[in-house]
Amino acid sequence: MIPVALTTGPFNLEGARRHGLTKDHLLGASWRRLGGGVYALRAIANNPDVVLAATSRRLPCRQSSLVERPAGFTVSIYLRATRSR
Repeated sequence: MIPVALTTGPFNLEGARRHGLTKDHLLGASWRRLGGGVYALRAIANNPDVVLAATSRRLPCRQSSLVERPAGFTVSIYLRATRSR
């Protein structure tokens, strides 16, 4: 039986365990590993929204630095001002 809470998006092993699944269960045909310990129901695993959500779980949270600083500073690009002639 597949827990309803795990049918709508990606989850990690801890989330699966909260719903009574083990790592061995996740090796079955119903599930797909998306990388970095993140899994999804096979039926939704290729959905772009699910893939994006799974990828975002694997990235460090740095949203505030993107909002507070200019893009060039965030990626360490420094541009020199040039004079028009």
